[in-house]
Amino acid sequence: MIPGVPYAFEIDGDPNELHTIGAAFTFQSLRFDPDFWDIYKDTLLVIKGLRGFRKAGNTDAVFPITHWPIRTNDRSPATAPAGSKTGSYNLASTLLKGNGPGVVLPAAQVDMQDFSAQVSTVLQAASRLRRRFLRKTLSKAEFELLEFNCDDMNVVGFGGLEPTNATGSQLNLSSLGDLFKNLGFQGCPHADSNDEETARTHFMMAVDLPPNSEPGAFLLARAGLYVREINCWIIHLVFDGTDIHTGFETSTLLTREELKHCGPELPPKQRFRGYATHGQEILGGQEAWANRMGWELVAQLWNGLQQCNLDLGVDVDTLLQSISFKSPEGNSVQLQPLPLSPTGP
Repeated sequence: MIPGVPYAFEIDGDPNELHTIGAAFTFQSLRFDPDFWDIYKDTLLVIKGLRGFRKAGNTDAVFPITHWPIRTNDRSPATAPAGSKTGSYNLASTLLKGNGPGVVLPAAQVDMQDFSAQVSTVLQAASRLRRRFLRKTLSKAEFELLEFNCDDMNVVGFGGLEPTNATGSQLNLSSLGDLFKNLGFQGCPHADSNDEETARTHFMMAVDLPPNSEPGAFLLARAGLYVREINCWIIHLVFDGTDIHTGFETSTLLTREELKHCGPELPPKQRFRGYATHGQEILGGQEAWANRMGWELVAQLWNGLQQCNLDLGVDVDTLLQSISFKSPEGNSVQLQPLPLSPTGP
């Protein structure tokens, strides 16, 4: 794939009816883009939030994410080397199985307050990056369809209130070469069957390799496209996760100190996590969290009244405007109206 160039299928040969396959981006391909510095700064926020950095001047040190006793998800293999932090981690949400198609909940990691504050910065930056790269990759029709679908289906995303925010964020760590041993089925050809068909995956790959090393290719199997950039430490990739894709291990790897096991795993939590009690950092801070919770509660009230054939007697947006929260400065802030109000025009 040529970085900076979106690839798409033409439906029935019509150039106006496109199904976007994906696009890869590097800092080199973005150097003349008007969003370059915003992308660069948000990329560094993600990298620093995950890898950590030493204290410099008035800037406090930040632990690498593997300093915390974070837990792998059930997609991680049991064959990971002892003492290693390789595997797959949910940073925003998880799926509670055993109840129909499952219940989306905040990830277990949010129980750690200091970790939650650190990962909140990562998730907000990742959300901004995803939205920028979706705009650069998808056709106008596809992007508007995605926005409408998220608003219409009341999709709860992390990092803010924008309708194209992702519903989940996954961190994959592999430092020992064999992707299948370290990442399980995610290290071999697979499709993400639970992904939304109108959405796309934003994949940010950060490599830590000596110069001129073999970085390994990332393959989009259906289209026969792959990404393989030499001497490139950051690659942003947007692709259709419901299609088969896979990565290939590098031939030379540096083992970083922060990838070593840094503490005992958390014991399984017995209490229920919900976005009302554990969602503020994930959903994008106090304002986004307060609005999302207010929207959900008012929508729940509206749906219940409709089910019982009862009338509300007041416009939904008027009801929302009568609900407020306290800002950090102590000011009372009204909730925003619903993107798609059931009682609107």
